[in-house]
Amino acid sequence: MNSGAKSLLKPAVWAPSLAAVIGILALNLSETDFYFGGTTEKPTDPPPLTMGLPPGISREVVCPCACEHCHHLARVESAATIYQIDDADGWYRLFWAGDDTYYFTDVSYFLTALENRTWRQATGWRVLVIAFERSCPEEEPRHECSKETLSRVTLTYRLVLGGPGAVPSMPMTDPKGLATLPAALPGEAMRLYEGHFRGESQAAVLTLGWVLDGPPRVEYASCACGR
Repeated sequence: MNSGAKSLLKPAVWAPSLAAVIGILALNLSETDFYFGGTTEKPTDPPPLTMGLPPGISREVVCPCACEHCHHLARVESAATIYQIDDADGWYRLFWAGDDTYYFTDVSYFLTALENRTWRQATGWRVLVIAFERSCPEEEPRHECSKETLSRVTLTYRLVLGGPGAVPSMPMTDPKGLATLPAALPGEAMRLYEGHFRGESQAAVLTLGWVLDGPPRVEYASCACGR
């Protein structure tokens, strides 16, 4: 055996390479992406969310014609939530490496997905549609209501992990000033029962905050109480 072959058998030559290979394999085996309940395509028709009127919104709107009869009551016409998690695999991933985006409509699956050590960003949207409907009793005398009043408002809120937990005290209104609208929704305190959140192996309480993402989409219509 020549001297070159003998040098290759020395531990000082092959040991560092072997240690690197073992280390990378260990990192690959220790990292398991678990995004059960999520999809890689953004849902176009998320399931409806049952919720009441949020604090900070007018419970009724008085018609601007001031006929003293027209009070339009607010109700939640529809509500839906989509959560999003961006996952970025480490440099050491030998297989299935790459960045992925997962979407969830169930908050429990979303919270479980936060246990993955490789998620980089988590966000979400809650779309709330509020309708303002006539409440004039049928026995009210005929009156003229020709002015436009608030008919429907669509509010889109963006998820903020960790807050805010309270609704800002500064109210906002629709462009005509007929109703107050919440700039944020109350924070939801969620417990991560399974452990790992950002690598901390302990139970944690996480607040899901919702802040208004862009101006409300407002619709006006002629008062339906005129008859």
